[in-house]
Formats: sequence, structure tokens, C-alpha cells
Amino acid sequence: MSASPALERNLCAALEADDFDGALVAINSVARRLDDDPKAQKVLGVSSIIQSDDRGLAARLIAAHLADRPGQLQAWTKALLAHDQLNVRDIGVMILPDLYPHQRKFVTAQLLRFADDNWWVTRETAGDAAGRILNRHFAEFYPMLERWTQHKSNRKTSAAPSPSPR
Repeated sequence: MSASPALERNLCAALEADDFDGALVAINSVARRLDDDPKAQKVLGVSSIIQSDDRGLAARLIAAHLADRPGQLQAWTKALLAHDQLNVRDIGVMILPDLYPHQRKFVTAQLLRFADDNWWVTRETAGDAAGRILNRHFAEFYPMLERWTQHKSNRKTSAAPSPSPR
């Protein structure tokens, strides 16, 4: 499934206006209700879902639009991470690798927090985000991930990508 053109159009308009609430409206406009699918609700743990392509598009658009304003990028990311909707929080986690060069301590703390999230999708997204940071900042980030492998929470150890065999 590909990302929604309407999401891109509406989210870009909200971003141009620096309208966080408008961005949330655009993001939520593509959520699919799962009322008629109790099995999906149980497996996913949510009553509505935003497809991964749409979540990824939203994260990329927000990060790109605010790339030259790291303070505002952090503010938007904090707001997304604090949101009550799991799908929206997941978008915030996806933005963390783009924020890492500007706010290393904040990003590392949030990755560790969301690697232990109750929603498995967010835990997997945190692992993916950690992998993206590792790819871009290996020498600096790898020692922290090694420490994660010793963490008491199994969830957090799974967020630390295993080195691939050479």
C-alpha cells in the first residue's frame, strides 16, 4: 500500500502554516477504523490504524520541513511523542533519527523509553529508529546500544540491532 496523496497535500499545507493541530487533522484523516474487525483490534491493540506508509510519509515530511529549525523539530517531536494516540506517537518515534544530531541526550532517552512501550508497533519502530541512528553515527551510538543489550528489560534489548555477520 502506498501513502495517501491527500495526506501529503493536507500535511504540507499544515506544515507551511506551522499549524501543529492542522497536521494532526491531516494525519488522522487517513486513520482506518477497525470497529468491524475485532481480530485486528486485538492483534494491533488499537481501534484505528494509520498505515505504515502514511506514518512514514508524515514523519519524513515533518522532519524535512523543520530540518533547519531543530528547536521547532524537537517541540513537534515532543508533542507527537506525548500524544494519546499510539499511531501519532509512532510518527514521533520515526522522527527521532532526524533529531539525533541536534538533541542526542533527548533522542537517546526517548528511544530507550519507547523501546519499552506497551504497543509492539512502537517498540519495533524504536528499534528501526535506533538502527537508522546506528547507520549514521556508528562510532558514537554503538557503545550505547551495547549497553542496551545488558538492560533488564527484554523489550529494550530487542531494540538494540544485532550486528550483521560479515
